[in-house]
Amino acid sequence: MTSRAEYYRGVSGEILVSVREARLVVERFLSVAGIPMGAVAPIRDVVVDAEILGLGALAHLDREFGEIAAFHPVRWSVEGGGIVSVDGAGISALLVAPDILDLAVATAYRTEAAVVEVRGVSHPRFLAALTASAYLHGVQLGVHLACGEVWVSRGRRLEPLVHPGSDVECQDGGVTRLVCAALPVTNGNGDEDRRGARIESAALLRALRDGFQVDAELWWSLWDRANRALSPDSVLSRTHAGASVYDDSGQLLGELGEEWDDGYVPPPASPAETAAAPEVSTLARIHDEAGGSPR
Repeated sequence: MTSRAEYYRGVSGEILVSVREARLVVERFLSVAGIPMGAVAPIRDVVVDAEILGLGALAHLDREFGEIAAFHPVRWSVEGGGIVSVDGAGISALLVAPDILDLAVATAYRTEAAVVEVRGVSHPRFLAALTASAYLHGVQLGVHLACGEVWVSRGRRLEPLVHPGSDVECQDGGVTRLVCAALPVTNGNGDEDRRGARIESAALLRALRDGFQVDAELWWSLWDRANRALSPDSVLSRTHAGASVYDDSGQLLGELGEEWDDGYVPPPASPAETAAAPEVSTLARIHDEAGGSPR
């Protein structure tokens, strides 16, 4: 059977993807890549945020599957002046971004502000995606990349505050600095608390409302790999969640019910029942008289 990735290979154009669909496919993809279960959800959210912000995270997943599979936790230490030093040991910034944000937020709440210096990660520009979710933790975050690009979680536009120029790329190597500060917010009594202001990116809000565009060939390549996380179609799997049947072009043919599992065929409906209830399945139910199972 032709996979969707094979079917769409060479097809130009983009498709509209919802944030929910993207999270679902990325989560399955990370599971297939062998990411530990507890790390999948936070990495998934960083990947989707980075894609919405135009950082090319989905293409990175598809292209660097072997690198994604080499996940391991970051090593960190506290240096002089309270600076948190993180060593990514060469893995993708997408994989270590949640740990780095946790360190920055925890330190900022303990000391009012935090500086985290990140070394040894590949594709460090993905760390800029952390500015999209910083408000959820009640902090303001600035990401200073070694190439000179600066991202700050302030206002509704999330884009480089300082850009070194279109001819400069943020290559691997160097030090990326994250500056994190707790956001004091005045509550109804005039007192300050640290719940943080809800500052959301216009790009993220637009994606939640309208979806976002993804290259069609890239999307179906990810989709095919992600589906390896699912249980194989079997008698047992059908009793739990049902099963859908597709043709070689990916078109839905119909749904298999539990009566298909053991050869059971329901008795024919009476003329009155037939007239009252339309056929609900698009699949003809043919019983194999020799084998006693549907085909």
